[in-house]
Amino acid sequence: MRVVWYHTDMPFGGAEMVTISIIKGLIDTNSLIHPIILTSNLTADLPGIEIHTLDKNLTPHNAEGRNAIIAKLRELRADVYVQPQDSSPGWLTELRKAMPTLKIIYHMHSIPFWQVTHKTSGKIVKQLREKLFHSYTKRYLRRFQADYAASDQWVTLCDKYTANMRSILGQRVTTMYNPIELDKYTPLRHAAKQKEVLCMSRLTRRDKRLDRMLKIWEKVHMYFPDWKLKIVGSGEDELPLKRMAKRLRLSNIEFCGYSNTPTEHYKTASILCLTSDIEGWGLVIIESLASGVRPLVMNCSDGISEIVENTGIRSVGAGDINAFTKELRNMMNEELQVPPLPEFLQTLDYTNIATQWQELFKNLANREVACD
Repeated sequence: MRVVWYHTDMPFGGAEMVTISIIKGLIDTNSLIHPIILTSNLTADLPGIEIHTLDKNLTPHNAEGRNAIIAKLRELRADVYVQPQDSSPGWLTELRKAMPTLKIIYHMHSIPFWQVTHKTSGKIVKQLREKLFHSYTKRYLRRFQADYAASDQWVTLCDKYTANMRSILGQRVTTMYNPIELDKYTPLRHAAKQKEVLCMSRLTRRDKRLDRMLKIWEKVHMYFPDWKLKIVGSGEDELPLKRMAKRLRLSNIEFCGYSNTPTEHYKTASILCLTSDIEGWGLVIIESLASGVRPLVMNCSDGISEIVENTGIRSVGAGDINAFTKELRNMMNEELQVPPLPEFLQTLDYTNIATQWQELFKNLANREVACD
């Protein structure tokens, strides 16, 4: 069975890393699946993975791109197409009409209806329109219903998301946890941890809210002059965040930029902080735990809640800067230590998750008609 994942950019962020881990798991378990990545912008070598590229301007957001993707899927003789990012309006419906026997999976990598928060963030008029008329929720519900009708299966990040989407779409929704390559991270547990607080995130204010972390660091950095805050990532708000750090006169802070090798940062960090408003699952939490780094998170979603419940990590309420500051100071005052490896992480190992995906592909192959 030939399965094609499409990403506009590869690699880029968490969704792309998840796809890579799933494919590695399929390869390492000698599955009968032939995995392929199709992308419009390849930015790094991915040895051992079959990758096909399109022109950068050819994406599902334009007619030329849709035609190019369909042509490439036919050329590759694809049996299954996985859409692991927000679907362009009408794209999956068009794909279904063009390739009626192709099995289509929508892999939802964030919280349900995150687009509504994104669309209304910082916009008073749009927020009022949403509050009074649910305008944007209705818009995206219509898109979800169309995409669901065109898909054979929806995949979400946790059971609560699955229950939510089943209640509004139908029963062809299932949960697949994000995988982690444990053998890549667990050796870091034996490294000498330093007095480093780590934020590993895309630098976009509308969802990741690193501005909160700077406000928190303003409240703690003068009391811990031997500690450093490292911010690893890039994004549209990198310059504003750097200006904010300068304005707040923050010391012992380093903007490290984007990294293809997060292990070099997990190796030395002692604490990981996550201050997001929108976080579907929080793969960095799992990676940090596997690496022996203590996480502290704002509990901003059902996905984060599920990780907290299964691992016992420290958390505060979403957006609660004062509680986060207090808990961070407590952790920085504690002796440097490596937390135990939660049993839950073993279930997330990439080979286990790949086996679950293989079973999903097998079930789809045997399913004649998608219906509820």
